Amino acid sequence: MKGTKHLIRGNHDHDWLKKLDVSKYFESVDNLKEIKLDGNSITLCHYPMMSWNKSRYGAYLIYGHIHNDTSAWFWPLIKQNEFMLNAGVDINWFSPVTFEELKRNNDSFKARF
Repeated sequence: MKGTKHLIRGNHDHDWLKKLDVSKYFESVDNLKEIKLDGNSITLCHYPMMSWNKSRYGAYLIYGHIHNDTSAWFWPLIKQNEFMLNAGVDINWFSPVTFEELKRNNDSFKARF
């Protein structure tokens, strides 16, 4: 695969990270990472951050932990925010996607619920 790989650490990753030299596989390992992609400001995180408020500046938050779960108390907040994007495999048909595909898949998923 081409591209730079960054691991966004999740709540269940601490044990295995201690057993592996992640520098062989990832450029960085962080709880969250802010990047620029095609002119977009993006915050990458494992779990959706409800205190995140950069959408008012046109920035995006990409998370993955909740997969396609719409039962969480915060789902209505995510659903109404077009800048919060779920990178979960079940939202994206278990395939790698571009940023534009990620946005379209999230729009489609949010419209169904």
